[in-house]
Amino acid sequence: MARMFSRFQKFLEDGRALLDEKGLHPGIVQSRLHKFAHFWILVWRSFDRNRCPVRASALSYVTLLSLIPLMAVALSITSSLLRRKGRIGSSNS
Repeated sequence: MARMFSRFQKFLEDGRALLDEKGLHPGIVQSRLHKFAHFWILVWRSFDRNRCPVRASALSYVTLLSLIPLMAVALSITSSLLRRKGRIGSSNS
């Protein structure tokens, strides 16, 4: 039981060292799993530091608000073009 507890403690210490970046020295060879986990931790920290969820929600809000005026302009342009074509066609008959 003590051996299993010590493995768990070692696992926790390794996890904390990975999060705190204590075990990252240029001369130490790291496993692929360690490098993979470190990469995703850095990605998540950058994602959080740059407030990406807030920026994404603001971008979607602005996009949804701008679609209605864009559709109104497109509708008015296309309807005016279609009316002109219809008048020309009816005057020839």
